Amino acid sequence: FVYINSDIEENWQIIEFLGLIAEDVPGVLFVGLKKHFKKYKAEMKEITKAEIISFVQSCLDGKAIPFLKSEEIPDDWNTKPVIELVGKNFEKQVFDPKKTTFIFFYAPWCEACQKTMPEIEKLGELYKNKKNLVIAKMNSVNNEVFGLPILDVPTIALFIKGSKKPIYHTDDERTANNFSEFIATNLEKNEENSMKKDEKERKKEKTNDEKKQLKDMNKEEAKSKDEL
Repeated sequence: FVYINSDIEENWQIIEFLGLIAEDVPGVLFVGLKKHFKKYKAEMKEITKAEIISFVQSCLDGKAIPFLKSEEIPDDWNTKPVIELVGKNFEKQVFDPKKTTFIFFYAPWCEACQKTMPEIEKLGELYKNKKNLVIAKMNSVNNEVFGLPILDVPTIALFIKGSKKPIYHTDDERTANNFSEFIATNLEKNEENSMKKDEKERKKEKTNDEKKQLKDMNKEEAKSKDEL
């Protein structure tokens, strides 16, 4: 159990990181760290020992619903070259099987994010006519995605169509040209892997067909011997 004093100004960075606002204080939050970073917010009129025990037990039993932060979807979220994602529309957009998404996770107070944002805008202009490739950004302070904790900013990731597994950009250079190379390289690798997978499947199918053909021939041969 951890107690955070909200009267201390320095503690608010932690409180906000956990997704709480002033109206939530005082409050109780359960944080699970085993497989995924999950948060559960207690809904109780009065904080009592009995209520806390009941709440914690519901979290341990898997009955509580995880709490994820999300802003409302902006009216113009997809009208610009760099679309603005929030928690509520992240999965529908990023996990679209027909589109590849390059996404920039940022925090408004992050200086490195502020320096990188113009390069993200340039990248958006570069790819704005590509229907199957989307350039996006998301405020990771106010929005969360289940199973994808953003613990550092800026975080830059590529979700290739058909995959829910992010490929992270780890290069220290954060320019539009570098991002473009990152996208092209990983799309090329994905294409090569797909071709290898298809070739492997074709060989496997051919081998199975040959085995079946040989089996049928042996059956016919055995049948002919029996007839003789």
